[in-house]
Amino acid sequence: GGAISPAVSPDGEWMAFGRRIADGTQMIKGHEYGPRTALWLRNLQDGSERMVMDPITPDIQERNNAGALPRHTWHPDGRSIVLTESGRLKRLWVEDGRVDEIPFTASVEETITEQVYQPFELDTGPVDVKLVRWHTSSPDGGTLAFVALDRIWLMDLPNGTPRPLDGSGQQQYSPAWSPDGSALAFSSWSDEEGGAVWTVPAAGGRPTKLTSMDGMYLNPSWSMDGSSIVYARGSGEMLRGSASRRRGVKRGRSARSSRAGARTSSPRTSAPTVASSSWRRAS
Repeated sequence: GGAISPAVSPDGEWMAFGRRIADGTQMIKGHEYGPRTALWLRNLQDGSERMVMDPITPDIQERNNAGALPRHTWHPDGRSIVLTESGRLKRLWVEDGRVDEIPFTASVEETITEQVYQPFELDTGPVDVKLVRWHTSSPDGGTLAFVALDRIWLMDLPNGTPRPLDGSGQQQYSPAWSPDGSALAFSSWSDEEGGAVWTVPAAGGRPTKLTSMDGMYLNPSWSMDGSSIVYARGSGEMLRGSASRRRGVKRGRSARSSRAGARTSSPRTSAPTVASSSWRRAS
């Protein structure tokens, strides 16, 4: 990958920098995060590189407002680098990679005030939905489909009572009516099972899963004759880390599906840090 936060040694022979390990993770307070960041050295004479400390404080390239990494600096004699890691000051000895903690104490005086708190009563009645998304009317204009509370709801226009599309517990998104209004396609997400594309009869019934591979799916769209569905599939950043290894997720290049079943082409590995969307067709 690339390099961030360069620091040149006092003699001008070495450059220390941070670099991500794309498939690497690290445990922080009992939680697994990735990709992790390591400190590297580059010989400015011959261009050779070597990793000298793994891991270091994770970088924040995606939300870099004041530097992607906490600053690391060379000791004036060029034999060591001082940096922060795990909330402590550390000294990395360049020759042998030894890491020593630099002890320090500080006197801090703060005024702690009483917590600002105002009791309030929780409403136990019907939920007043504040956010409605992906609203789309049926081809005949008689029924509205929309997403609220991570579920797809149907409502007879103009003043019907909303009813859930089906009784499944998965998160549902981006409903799309078939041209004849007899069915809807939608995408789903589950932390246990991943994402998929489905169809379900508009009158109710069991949804049919169109995709066979876990993925991040969105925005299904029917062809004019209702024989095929085109949808967007992301690069899979939500499938990386411990969850994907636990489920044995395989990411694929494309997927073509029908209402009766699904098949996929040969798998490939997605780019480690860049999230993108590509179009897939289910026919």
